[in-house]
Amino acid sequence: MALDRLIMELAEEEEIKDPVSLRVILAEYQRMGVKIALDDFGSGYAGLKLLAILQPDLIKLEDLQAATGALTGRDAYVERLKRLPLERPPGERVVYSDPGYILLGFALARAGGATLDRLFAERVARPLALRDLLYRPPRSLRRRIAATEAGNRREKLLAGAEGDGYNGWRTEVAWGEVHDLNARALGGVSAHAGLFGTARAKLRGELMKRAHERVFQGILN
Repeated sequence: MALDRLIMELAEEEEIKDPVSLRVILAEYQRMGVKIALDDFGSGYAGLKLLAILQPDLIKLEDLQAATGALTGRDAYVERLKRLPLERPPGERVVYSDPGYILLGFALARAGGATLDRLFAERVARPLALRDLLYRPPRSLRRRIAATEAGNRREKLLAGAEGDGYNGWRTEVAWGEVHDLNARALGGVSAHAGLFGTARAKLRGELMKRAHERVFQGILN
């Protein structure tokens, strides 16, 4: 049997003591073509933190499994985000939200008929000659991209007391790889995080942004 027809399933009732080391092992299986599935996502030990570290190919949701079978990571995110309660009624005030931007990215991909990184490359970066502004930059470009941070210090701080018992925080320097755990779980491509660029590309983009702002301001006035 071909390895790309095999699926290795991780059960939600099994506590994983060292998910970082397990990720290294699973990555080797994935390299050989084996699919990794996380069972009953959202129950037992199969939560978002484990999802972010292990980065499985498939996610199974307990209440949807009978109707839909195994869901991809992106589909599983949609189902989980649909269940999040609103913090306030729509239109009351503008508040930044990672889940909101994640859903926006899903909507853009669906409307555009392509993945978000491809849409950005074809409809934004290429027309504006910003070839060094992209998702998932190649290793050859890394020396021209600033490192993001050492470990997950910011996310650990945001997690507060809930993250004190979590031992999966990364400690290495994130360089040319998105540091946001949700974006990492989505393969490094999301509307809220994951875009990289060189200083030249960033400067060119900023100058264009300011020029467009002046044009729009003139129209409004």
